[in-house]
Amino acid sequence: MRRVIVTALCAAAFLFMRPEPAHAWFDWIDQLSGPGPFAGIDFQWRLICAQDPQQITPTDSRDPGDALRSLDSFNGGARVVAGIFGAGCLGNHKANPVSSLNFRVARLWSLDNHLQYANGVKAPTVNMWQFEPSFSTFVDDKKMVELTMGMGVTTLSGDGFDSVSRLYFRPVMLTLTPGGRLNRQGFNKFARAMSVSTGLIYMPKGFDAEDFGAVPGTFHTDHELLLTAKVSFDLSRF
Repeated sequence: MRRVIVTALCAAAFLFMRPEPAHAWFDWIDQLSGPGPFAGIDFQWRLICAQDPQQITPTDSRDPGDALRSLDSFNGGARVVAGIFGAGCLGNHKANPVSSLNFRVARLWSLDNHLQYANGVKAPTVNMWQFEPSFSTFVDDKKMVELTMGMGVTTLSGDGFDSVSRLYFRPVMLTLTPGGRLNRQGFNKFARAMSVSTGLIYMPKGFDAEDFGAVPGTFHTDHELLLTAKVSFDLSRF
């Protein structure tokens, strides 16, 4: 298996990071030993939240600083849209969480495929679905740094081969929100809602060439360790 080279993070952190506030993200996963890297989108929802004891009242759009918006702070149709895209906590619409149990759904696709295929057969794009429950917690009282761990199932599919699934573990993901202390006036709303994340995914069971429809015997891995990164927009901070 190709060893993962942990890429140096620039100022805020290399390209991304979920949860993990709940929201829509641009997601990236380093290449498997054959196909990849992968890019796509993911959504995460906070299902059960531990209320921040320092902020026991429902937050609203006027709250400054580190306060996260509760789902109750959205009105009418905006509240429905916010819930669909992951704002607030679905289990407690008044929550301003300090930690949470989450669920994530991701759809990604390979940007390249380095496996060996029969003459005249084009290497297919490998599509990936991920379904992942996780736990996340803020490590600072300003809610600018969040740690997440989880486990889930990855399903890979593409032209010329049957879908294959693998269990994976996310031992750690670090999410940074550089603008988390900005107020909600003007463009600051957008700047404070942007987060970047990076972490690792470990698959204890690897792959064979046949899993991707490639020439048998030309590829095998015992396991996979992959670097991941994200850029997310958190409606709870907007």
